[in-house]
Amino acid sequence: MSASSKLSIIAPQFDTVTGRNDFIELATIQTGECWFGDKYEWAIAYLAAHFISLSQLSQSGATSGGGGPITSKKEGDLSVTFGKSGGNSPTDKDSLLETPYGRQYLTLLNSGGAFIGVTGGNLNGC
Repeated sequence: MSASSKLSIIAPQFDTVTGRNDFIELATIQTGECWFGDKYEWAIAYLAAHFISLSQLSQSGATSGGGGPITSKKEGDLSVTFGKSGGNSPTDKDSLLETPYGRQYLTLLNSGGAFIGVTGGNLNGC
């Protein structure tokens, strides 16, 4: 089953998103088949869904729950302001934690094992 089909399973609400295939292509470029093995297509789908989610959050100006570090406090009538969470890249750990799709991608990423071998040994480079 392709990454596109898997994306439809995990996030059918993204089936009609403009640029959906571009998000899948970007996720493919940033996902290593050797690392994910038989979970490769799932990893692409979850990362693409993460990218789409971040894009929609950015377009709406919304944030996704928990904030970053406290940047200001006020005592009377209590007010707390949080800084931006996440890092500079949509694939850094802080950013991946901002969406359920990114968190699932991290779970898949962490379930892979270290690979030691000679590069270029197989047809697919693994």
